[in-house]
Order: sequence, then C-alpha cells, then structure tokens
Amino acid sequence: MTVEDFTEALKRRNTPPAFGLTEDELAAEFTRRHRGHLRYVALWGAWMHWDGRRWEREPTLRAFDLARAVCREVSSRRFDLVQS
Repeated sequence: MTVEDFTEALKRRNTPPAFGLTEDELAAEFTRRHRGHLRYVALWGAWMHWDGRRWEREPTLRAFDLARAVCREVSSRRFDLVQS
C-alpha cells in the first residue's frame, strides 16, 4: 500500500492521522523520541550519544536502527488505522 493509498483511505474514513509518513514528519518523530540522548554533528559527520555524563561519538549504526524502528512503528499504526 502506498502513502497515497493510506491518505485516500483515511480521507474515506474521515480520520485524521496521528502523524504522517513524510520524511519531515518522520524526522520530527525521531527527534521527539531521541533528542535527549542522540545528536548528529554535521561538521564532524558523526552521531553523538549522551551517556549520562558527556556526549560520546556513536561508532555503530544505532541511529539508523532507531530511525528504522520509528518508520516501522508509524507505518504499522497507519496501516492498522486503514484496516480498522
């Protein structure tokens, strides 16, 4: 099912989405969830993680895993809305 299909199904049900599937909306949701412990420093090209005392460079792909989790959860919620 495409984003357009989701949008059309929601319009038919007259149900406003909790949040959307645009890149900007997904990025905002990612930021809302992880802003206290994860930052991207563009100048360094690196993700930083707050360990409770200081910001440390995040050498793994943790930020990407978290971003995928946000996308999957949002998509699943939207799919459940359309199916119900």
